[in-house]
Amino acid sequence: MANPATSLKDISVGQQNCKVFGRLIRLWDAINMRSKSADPLISIDGILLDEHITVPKRFAKQFRPLLNKGSVYLISNTVAIDAKRKTNIYQCQNYILQFKHDTRIQPLESRGLTIPKFFFDFCPFDEVLGKNISSKPLIDLIGVISYIGPYDFVSPTSDKKLRRIKIQNLEEQTQDVLLWGQYGESFNEDATLHKSKDEIVVAIFAGLTAGKFSAITEASSSSATEIYIDLDTPQVREFRTSYQWERPTLEQQLPKVIRLTPIQAAGKMYTLSEISAMPISAFQGGATYSTTAKITAILSSIKWYYIGCHRCDKGYSNNSDSPRYESGSLDAVAFSFVAKDLVELDAAQASQNMKIDPADHPTALNNAIGKTKIFAIGMNTDTSSKFPISYVLKKSFTIEPTMSVPMLTDGELRASSKSTPEISLADKTPTEKTSSTTKRAIDFTKDSIEETRRYIL
Repeated sequence: MANPATSLKDISVGQQNCKVFGRLIRLWDAINMRSKSADPLISIDGILLDEHITVPKRFAKQFRPLLNKGSVYLISNTVAIDAKRKTNIYQCQNYILQFKHDTRIQPLESRGLTIPKFFFDFCPFDEVLGKNISSKPLIDLIGVISYIGPYDFVSPTSDKKLRRIKIQNLEEQTQDVLLWGQYGESFNEDATLHKSKDEIVVAIFAGLTAGKFSAITEASSSSATEIYIDLDTPQVREFRTSYQWERPTLEQQLPKVIRLTPIQAAGKMYTLSEISAMPISAFQGGATYSTTAKITAILSSIKWYYIGCHRCDKGYSNNSDSPRYESGSLDAVAFSFVAKDLVELDAAQASQNMKIDPADHPTALNNAIGKTKIFAIGMNTDTSSKFPISYVLKKSFTIEPTMSVPMLTDGELRASSKSTPEISLADKTPTEKTSSTTKRAIDFTKDSIEETRRYIL
């Protein structure tokens, strides 16, 4: 007689050869949203009713053709891994069922008729703020649509687009939902506006994450997001019956963001001498100042990287490593997207399979040398920080051949001998001695990239 399926409540972390039975109600590709790789897939994830399953990337081709959303399966020979090892998942329990190379999938056409086709665990609006944590748990929201924003650019200089939706709950509280990229573009605005003329429109946004946008915590779409409008389920019918407020009036909104060139967006331009002469108070609140400068060298005397772990949420310290640039009398650090833009590679690509001393830097970093860009320069105003460099390159913009770079005044020309300040190599050593326990090299293996650490230039 075949072994029966394991009861979900009896599964524990580390358990091998788990055998489960259920309906696959959700299925999505978990991707690295920041990766520019041709294949940013991390894993194939899904929900077996309220059980989270994951197929590692290396088994994606093997199992993708065998999994269909809505079907009922008997899945055997999986392993229960610790849920803390993975981000962007539903926190249903403390484990995830992970597929192995010998996992077996048996579709059951005639069984599971009583298993629901949909299941949601709705997050109260006042708990969304608390979901903005490093593990980025997935959340589901339900509400009456009260506003549909246009599919528009994020800012005058950004290439990213989004659509803002507002929904109301039974207490008439309002929650914003940001639909990025394809989710905002594919949202059926016309059909929703038409339905709203006769009745309230109840929307379910499943698979969202909470994060900060313009310094405000918002619910945003992720690679796991699915949108349901007026879904015919008991939960939606109950919500519709319980909603006692006036039907919101929806109107079509037109795009409002006016596109600007980097020169136009930069506004007033400053020389590096002027920026370095500003008091710390001028940078409070995240203020930045625009300048045009040229990268002439990378400081090889400063360790070029640091490891950022989004689980422990630790930033850099006196033992941390980062790229550093010298511009006249101004030192500046470039992190994340700015460094990636200058080097034209992310940290994983720049140091792939390399083991080097932090006092040296990979030749890939030399891609930044010779580039003239518009930089928005800010400052780390945390006086308790032991890191010796306080200026930060917050943004960088490419100067197109058709752009006219603002001319400096006579006074500015006297303050700076060059109209385009150069970022040159300084013969300096760190003011802080590094600990002997500091990691001295990075080895970006395939497994380490797929884990939850972020390596940031």
